[in-house]
Amino acid sequence: MKTKRKNIFFLTGIVVLFGLLYGAGAYFAEGPEGKNGLARAPALSSDGKQLAFVHYNEGMSSLYTVEAAGGEAEKLIQAKEGKEVTDPVFSPDGSKIAYLKTWRREGIPYSQLMMYDLEREKNYPVQSSDAYISKAVFAPSGDTLYGTEGAEYDEQPQGDGFFAKNYDVYEIDLASDEKRKLTDMELTSLSSIEVFPEGERLLLSYYEYGKGDRIQIYNRNTNERETITAEASYESVAMEGPSYGAPAISSEGNRFAFSDVTRTTDGTYEYEIFSMNIDGTDVRQVTEFYEMTTEPVYFPDGERMLVTVDQNFAGKTEEYEYWTVDLEGNGRDKIEIDITEEG
Repeated sequence: MKTKRKNIFFLTGIVVLFGLLYGAGAYFAEGPEGKNGLARAPALSSDGKQLAFVHYNEGMSSLYTVEAAGGEAEKLIQAKEGKEVTDPVFSPDGSKIAYLKTWRREGIPYSQLMMYDLEREKNYPVQSSDAYISKAVFAPSGDTLYGTEGAEYDEQPQGDGFFAKNYDVYEIDLASDEKRKLTDMELTSLSSIEVFPEGERLLLSYYEYGKGDRIQIYNRNTNERETITAEASYESVAMEGPSYGAPAISSEGNRFAFSDVTRTTDGTYEYEIFSMNIDGTDVRQVTEFYEMTTEPVYFPDGERMLVTVDQNFAGKTEEYEYWTVDLEGNGRDKIEIDITEEG
């Protein structure tokens, strides 16, 4: 496998820009014109049998499902011109998929939380207000969604539009449609949110300017936040410490996986998946793709992990692939997906 070479100055710039703007959606609210192929961040159903993912065809995005082992995919919806579908997530019982519909208006990014009912084949908005939601996830009970939402907008540094900021966590009661603000952090970005199996704690990741990525456990009952720090023996190549990209909680709730920068002996740079205990101990490297490896998701059996690999990270256009990785080091398998664009 050919390794993609990364200059240290380029890498530093990318890390800072990702930290400040990736969670805010400044660069990824709109797909490149003519983009083709898989999007990053597929969702895995709670029984580990189904994937939900986004695929692009000539710049148009569509939401699909497929067996976790691969095979022929089923198209659920296609975004209308000028809009995109992103970030699908299964409900705990597997009957629904929440996702984001994104667009720009006068340079301002917006996103709307949507729901697709697999049993009724019905697509509908969860809430209709104009806002910017960067991520959403179901509570284990399935009756509540947690989302990260930016309350204000600011002009991008390069002057070509705006990005959302002042992020906080909200919860939405799906029966009453009532939305309630849980935190008062007003963060520049809030790139990830995960729910622990017991439903009382949330795992949050965000970038703090000058300090790097932060990952915290937020307790809904006490409103307290606890910062997780990797053990001192873990050395990340990221400029400001571990990147903690796209953290994912294990099915038992005792570990989480994340994407971080690595360096090879010949001076090249890649992102690989690592995992560690919730208290920051026992950090282990999980993957060795020597590419951009991100978006880990634990299978419910605790023995495998779903990851996204960009085989063209050094290029201008992403080439995402989905793989399953054995956590005991017994191999990995690419998920082959057949997509028919008609219909």
